[in-house]
Amino acid sequence: MGRYANLSFLREGQVPENAGDFVAREGWLGRLMASVMLFATVAGVLIAGYLALGEAGGGWRIDLSLNSLFKVLTVGIVGVIGLLVFLAGLLGGLAYFTTFLAALKPSNWVLRATPDGLYVKLRAFTDHRRPEDDPIVAFIPRREVRWLRTHDQLARAVERGSRFVSREDDALSAQQYLEIDLHGGDLTELKTRLKRERGVWSSTSVKGVRQKSKGSAVSIRPEDVIRIDWKTKGTRLRPKLSEAMAYLGREYPLAPDLKSEQKQAKDLDRDAQERRLLDMVMQGNTIDAVIVAKNLYGFTTTQAKQFVDDLQKP
Repeated sequence: MGRYANLSFLREGQVPENAGDFVAREGWLGRLMASVMLFATVAGVLIAGYLALGEAGGGWRIDLSLNSLFKVLTVGIVGVIGLLVFLAGLLGGLAYFTTFLAALKPSNWVLRATPDGLYVKLRAFTDHRRPEDDPIVAFIPRREVRWLRTHDQLARAVERGSRFVSREDDALSAQQYLEIDLHGGDLTELKTRLKRERGVWSSTSVKGVRQKSKGSAVSIRPEDVIRIDWKTKGTRLRPKLSEAMAYLGREYPLAPDLKSEQKQAKDLDRDAQERRLLDMVMQGNTIDAVIVAKNLYGFTTTQAKQFVDDLQKP
């Protein structure tokens, strides 16, 4: 059966917790600041609307003159824009505040390193309401780890409304990953369990409202390397990756750091473009994935959204 016979899957409650263990978890400060800024925007819109209505009620006289009709039309347009900003800020603030509260829970962790091995959590911290008896933690014995390394990548961004093969290929964003290579080569069950965690609908703090799981920050690369998103568009793990490697290097062998830059889409073959699309789906970048699918397959927006949703299904 090979050395992978020792790779096991546990319930989160079965994971030992020791005071000296290294733990990587999603940061909460950025989520709190984002929610505060959005709520402040909502408050600003309310105050501006109140002052505008007060001024209108105190000094405006509605008649049939062109000037008065222009004022009414202007106020109506500004009011609609203000309402849209208010709703967007309110929903965004609530979303970030919900993830902030989830980040404060003990279930918020991705990687736990002990003297015996590595515990890698396959479920997103925002899915803490899902069944606790699911085996969502992969335990990798220390002897199974061939090496760990840092991967710094300049990733190609996708601009809203742009074609995947045009100027958005010039927009780069710095991303960081922790990569784990194991002795052996069969990660079939791990891949299956990771996919099972994505696209599942679960309850939220609001009664009757459900959300779709985006899966954890863990993925399997084509070369059968386990990758943990450390600093990406949707993930900010703490502590910093440099601090994590300084700790992990005392217990596990390290490979040289890897630096790379994603090629432009026009320079990739069809398979490579599809792998990039899958990377976006696995990282939870649904909007970017929809844009890429539209341009890669010639889909309409509705078709591309359905295609990406199907990729997220367990």
